[in-house]
Amino acid sequence: MFINNSSLALEKDELYTFSTTFKYIHIFEIIGYNVYNKLGIKIMDNNSILEPRKMYFGKIKQEVVDASTKYFDDLVKIANVNEDENDVLSKKYEKNIKNREQKQKKLNVSKGVRTLFIFLVIVGLICFGVGMYFTIVPQNLPIGLSLLIPGIAVAILFFTLIFTYSNKLIKHNQKLFNEAKKEEEQSFNEVKNNIAPLIARFDETIPTKIIRSSVPLIQIDDYFDIKKFEYMNEKYGFMDNEDQNSSTTFVMSGSIVGNPFLLLRNLNKTMYDKLYTGSIVISWSETVSDGKGGTRTIMRTQTLTASVRKPAPRYDYYTHLVYANDAAPKLSFSRKPSGVTPDDEKAIEKFVEKKAEEIRSYADKALKQGKKFTPFTNEKFEALFGGTDRDNEVEFRLLFTPLAQQNLIDLITHKEPFGDDFTIIKRKCLNYLSSNHSQQFDISGDPTNYVHYSVKESRKKFVEYISNYFKGLYFDLAPLISIPLYQQNKPFEYIYKKDYGRNYTSYDEEALVNHFDQSLFLHPASRTHAILKIVDAYRQGKTDQVTVRAHSYRTEPRVDYIPVLGGDGRTHAVPVHWDEYIPLEQDTAVNIKRIGKTRHEFNDQSDKMMNKFGEFISKDNSTYNRGYFGYVSTDNRNIDSEIDEIFRYNDN
Repeated sequence: MFINNSSLALEKDELYTFSTTFKYIHIFEIIGYNVYNKLGIKIMDNNSILEPRKMYFGKIKQEVVDASTKYFDDLVKIANVNEDENDVLSKKYEKNIKNREQKQKKLNVSKGVRTLFIFLVIVGLICFGVGMYFTIVPQNLPIGLSLLIPGIAVAILFFTLIFTYSNKLIKHNQKLFNEAKKEEEQSFNEVKNNIAPLIARFDETIPTKIIRSSVPLIQIDDYFDIKKFEYMNEKYGFMDNEDQNSSTTFVMSGSIVGNPFLLLRNLNKTMYDKLYTGSIVISWSETVSDGKGGTRTIMRTQTLTASVRKPAPRYDYYTHLVYANDAAPKLSFSRKPSGVTPDDEKAIEKFVEKKAEEIRSYADKALKQGKKFTPFTNEKFEALFGGTDRDNEVEFRLLFTPLAQQNLIDLITHKEPFGDDFTIIKRKCLNYLSSNHSQQFDISGDPTNYVHYSVKESRKKFVEYISNYFKGLYFDLAPLISIPLYQQNKPFEYIYKKDYGRNYTSYDEEALVNHFDQSLFLHPASRTHAILKIVDAYRQGKTDQVTVRAHSYRTEPRVDYIPVLGGDGRTHAVPVHWDEYIPLEQDTAVNIKRIGKTRHEFNDQSDKMMNKFGEFISKDNSTYNRGYFGYVSTDNRNIDSEIDEIFRYNDN
């Protein structure tokens, strides 16, 4: 049975519920999923995934590859790019690259030969000079002549070769190199112009569009709607990122069977103790024995070093997932990577055996202390998954059914694709997940990840990037998808407010301002990166006028004198120079508006917009990303409706 002696740690008023619930769970454990269907309980819909890891490798992975390939091919057709012509131009360009490299190599060799000749001329002149010196003394005349005559001969020979051979060879090779470089540039311009219509249609939103169309379970939104934020805020207590040491640089919102999730990347500032080192050289005299019965004085030197640690800012990116679900609403727990070696059955068995013993000991202590902790009979899951800090045994077991346990064990014990690299923190209805793999990957969708002059190569990089993008996202979500109850549970309808003080969430707005050149926001005295925060926002039509506060630091040079005992028996003050970081703030007004167009569609009309509003909008003070347009301006003129007319934006 599931319930062992430590179940006595449960309160009496919970025991009946616990026992009754586990009658059904125990039946489910023995018979399987069909029990629920016979009971008339719908567990999954047609888009649900029972076994996430198996489904990924068996079907979904290839579906994303196929969808990515088709999407790219469709873009090629829309852009009207002749792929055969591009292939010819690409090969021509690559041939010219090799030709230029060969000419560059020959040019470098000829310049190296001239350098050698110059060196030999100098050697000859030195020999000539030394020979002249020795001829002054009669007895050294033979030595002098043996250096003087060969020296002047070598100098004259190689000096002549520099002008009659080396310089001409360099001039010839330089001409060939210049011609090769010109041919390379011309062929690059040809292939660039050929593929330019395709590159112009690349956009940051492409990965999410492909995922949304090919994997119905994961529905990704066009943007993080303020209505969804209100829903997560009012219902689940999800808040704005008010941490002044953290700025959102990317946000993706979506849902799984109606349950919302966010993928966030933040730039976080932390203070650490930076090590500074200084040194001085000291000297002193000592009297020592000369070994002959006398003494002598010698000088000794020593380098004294000292170090201090002082606070300094450090900036790091952190990616994590937030998922809201009404299932197990009273449960909180956390788990971190187990550290087990995946795909090593013996190591896993050894780990489980050791961990299971620790858990049994923990359960005994919990029972004596009156805590509510009941280990699973599935010791492998209990050992590998963890979550021993759970605060609701009934809901923990409702969540982690036998199928959920097996799914999570599969994720943890297999090296491909990532193994056990995920952390989960559940706080009531909110789940926070992070993984090691998500910290390393560029989730921005930036087209530079797959831009190439060759259509063939660009397609390859495109499909690879989208596949890796989806793999990272999917296995961030996989621990959640592994839990059938999360897919079974659908949220109640929510009645949204009609009126909001702003058009867009602070998450999307912070993500956009982080795409600006930071110099637009930094205090003039700043010497560090900045954490950008939206501190004020109000709407003007469909535009949000926001205040961006840049938190950065200026530095002041300081010096500490650290006493260090020297070898001379005295204490010396060693100066250690360090920087004091002094906080700075600067506010900048930014206007943000969702235009909702692809980058290609935006670029088609952006020149028209900037010509019309050029007095306060330029490419230097504006940015466009994932459908949002922002510009730095102190002009309060309301151009919201005029921008709508230019881009024909309709949020319906």
